[in-house]
Amino acid sequence: MKKMTAAALAAALCLALAGCSGGAKPEETTLSESEQQAIGESLAAEMDQMAEDLTAEAELPDAAAIDLPDAARVDRTDDAETEAADADYETEENAEESAPAEAETASGDISMAVPVPFMYTGSNPYMPAVVKWMEENVATYYDTGEYYIPAPVDFYTDARDQSDILIWGDFRVFRYDLEDTNLVCQSGGSHVGLLHLRATEEDPDVYEAFEFEACSDGSDFDDDLKKICEKAPEEAGDLYARFSEAHDDGTYDEVRMAYLKMYADQVPFPITSFQDYGQDPVTIE
Repeated sequence: MKKMTAAALAAALCLALAGCSGGAKPEETTLSESEQQAIGESLAAEMDQMAEDLTAEAELPDAAAIDLPDAARVDRTDDAETEAADADYETEENAEESAPAEAETASGDISMAVPVPFMYTGSNPYMPAVVKWMEENVATYYDTGEYYIPAPVDFYTDARDQSDILIWGDFRVFRYDLEDTNLVCQSGGSHVGLLHLRATEEDPDVYEAFEFEACSDGSDFDDDLKKICEKAPEEAGDLYARFSEAHDDGTYDEVRMAYLKMYADQVPFPITSFQDYGQDPVTIE
């Protein structure tokens, strides 16, 4: 039924009961009592229906309060969770894709290089103690160059007495600066002599240096070298000759290269060569 306002309802009632209209006044007509009663009942029924319609419209519940069937519901929470999960998945996937690039940049960036203490990783059980003694003693004579890498040449070791292990050697020190991936030598020196080690009380497999018989520099060097070589057992052979020939037979170069490679293998940045003053770079094999 078409809804009517209260004003329209009153106007209709007026027209019906009083015979009024918006046009010319019609000819007066006298209605019988039964006809007037029928019209009144009809208008009353229409007014009751209009009142019910108005009441129903005023009491219509909010859309959010309507109890819809499950099939008609739209759950925005589920959509939001789904969207969030998709966003997280995309974020993790993007992070995984970008991680290798970041790692590659860090590993290949020479600016990340910082001096790392040298660590002996060879098989000689006495050399860790030798390297430690060199770092704490002879290496302190040189302060130019950030990277300390030793190159001790062991000509002979007498380990018959674990309380006094004798090592005849040239305990050479080198200090470098790193330019790109090239170690450029800045300072260093040769320390020839007889080093004394002993097993520690805490661990018989760990050794420490406690004495060094050094050969003097200058004109007394040969005499000092002969004196310490005479202390070696017969099976050591001609140690004096071995010291003298080591520069020519490649022993010094071989030992230096081995220790440079040992260091290059243990640092987290690339080192590919070394260079002495006035010389061309030498590839670390």
